Amino acid sequence: MTKNCLVCNNEFMLYPSYLKKGGGKFCSRKCYGRWASKNMQGEKAKAWKGGKMVRTCISCKKGFKKHPSRLKDGKGIFCSKKCRGLWIKKYQSGKNSPNWKDGSTPINKIIRHSLEYRLWRIAVFERDNFTCIWCGARNYEGQGKTVKLHADHIKPFAKYPELRFAIDNGRTLCIDCHKTTDTFGGKMHKIIYE
Repeated sequence: MTKNCLVCNNEFMLYPSYLKKGGGKFCSRKCYGRWASKNMQGEKAKAWKGGKMVRTCISCKKGFKKHPSRLKDGKGIFCSKKCRGLWIKKYQSGKNSPNWKDGSTPINKIIRHSLEYRLWRIAVFERDNFTCIWCGARNYEGQGKTVKLHADHIKPFAKYPELRFAIDNGRTLCIDCHKTTDTFGGKMHKIIYE
């Protein structure tokens, strides 16, 4: 489509979709800036400088400039990524986070990230020579294939807490073999609650 600029009256081309979004009034940012400096009133007129709005960072309280189009997207609150990160760290982490759950971590998560659990895994892998005990898959140099191994509990982790760190209760399986077990992923919940 062709339209005439509201400021310089030059004819310019645009897509019809721009009109639906409220655009197509100015041929350039320069013309938009001229129009804005004449037609904006009050605080907006004072803040308008060379096509950008002067804003105050809510984190460091310093002034910075942003294009008005960026302000519509919810941006223009922080002057930098660093200030955004500092503000989030202060106001949206820990107890201030909307996902805060009284600082409690599930016991299974604590156990699975413990040093004792890591040592158990390594001991199981070493005993089985870093090889899947069902299909024999392992990493060999020069084959170009990576095999990811899991240390699987023979008797379920959740049902037998006394056997969680027993090396005899562990076995080395590749991911494909581990997926076929009754205790992989969400299958365990069916076993416990049935």
